[in-house]
Amino acid sequence: MKAKLFVVAIVALLLFLNNATFFGESFRDKTQSKKFLTAGDTIDQQQTDGNEKQKIYGNIFVAQSFKPAEEEITRIQLKVGKAEDRKNILQLERIFQKNPLVILLKYIEFFTRKPEYLIVAIKNSLSGENLALSNISFNDVEKSGGWVEVKFENISVSNETYYIVCYTEGGNENNCFIWLYSNENPYGNGSSFISNNGGSTWNEEAERDFCFITYGKDREGDGITNYWAVIVGIEEYKNISSSKYSSNDAVDFKETLIANGWKEGHIHMLINELATKTDIINELLWMDKMEDEDDVVLFMFSGWGERDAIITYENDTISDEEINEIVNKMGSLKIVVIIDCWYSGSFIDTLSSYGRIIMTSCREYEKSWRYDLLRNSVFIYYLSKGLNGDADEIANGGNDDNVVTAEEAFYYSSYLTSIFEKPQHPQIYDGYDGELPISFLK
Repeated sequence: MKAKLFVVAIVALLLFLNNATFFGESFRDKTQSKKFLTAGDTIDQQQTDGNEKQKIYGNIFVAQSFKPAEEEITRIQLKVGKAEDRKNILQLERIFQKNPLVILLKYIEFFTRKPEYLIVAIKNSLSGENLALSNISFNDVEKSGGWVEVKFENISVSNETYYIVCYTEGGNENNCFIWLYSNENPYGNGSSFISNNGGSTWNEEAERDFCFITYGKDREGDGITNYWAVIVGIEEYKNISSSKYSSNDAVDFKETLIANGWKEGHIHMLINELATKTDIINELLWMDKMEDEDDVVLFMFSGWGERDAIITYENDTISDEEINEIVNKMGSLKIVVIIDCWYSGSFIDTLSSYGRIIMTSCREYEKSWRYDLLRNSVFIYYLSKGLNGDADEIANGGNDDNVVTAEEAFYYSSYLTSIFEKPQHPQIYDGYDGELPISFLK
């Protein structure tokens, strides 16, 4: 009799600790996958479609590659479910009535097959060291599948390929984790991978992607205001007519910044054949990597354009949406964008956002003019003069404080541009609180 009571007590304890149907909620700590908030982060990469199921148990390891755009990964979410053979539990309940010792042995056998945690690692290669490691409890996963957040310390990353690797210990085909996925390559910056030998070798499944979301953010500010610029001037195009004096615009504008407090090493300039679509985008990404929330960021373009796009050297285009996508990733809220091309006013609607100043050389249906007399575009010519000090003069609407703000320079140039020979009306969107100093006179 005492032996039977001892067995019953052991069985009851096992049931309690493993969240069987007799007792409802699990006793296990659920903090590993509990929802949490991280201040200042945003969705970076994601693939959210899919109801196809990949089982994870034993030696079956799975992975999803991705390419982050932010400088830190703060958290991830995975859409996971589980398979759980509850029929065994019912059978064990019936056996329990006849022979408690049998149920004890079978119950132990059942739960040695059931996986306890889904282990989640972030790696920079499938065979590399873990950059982060966390887990999701089997008891915290919905059988039908749902989004579960995985917590770890922030990871510093670059614009290279990384991997979310998932595996477990134990389990079988009927008692396992499930990672949901979709076919037809829904995520263009990565692939899924599977290993049937515990991660020793991997097979790529290029046409399917697991469901995941990564969150990220730029570096926190260092308390120092640095000034970064990418300046583009395309005068000589590959297969179309030249945009006269656009290379002068770039050179003169760069010299203006350097003469007024900007470090030459913080300014990247692209002229003519150096200003392909790839080159320009790479330089904008460089600036994104360099800046932080304390810094001032400036992008200037002079050349041919069309509505909602600039034209690059090889006659490709970069749309306002593409520029906006990169600028959105920047931590700075002191961003100046200057577009000098035909129809440049069309950029304002897309690029307008808090913390930005968008200047265009004309309205969205106007042309932007260049003159032999000035050897520049009229707008950039007067903008440079304004930054060199003319806009700070009281007679020109300034306050004679030896600092020229973006707003002072724009209104100085805008007025003189609008009364020059041909109709041209520069436009501005100002989403910066107060006025933004960008030129420091000596």
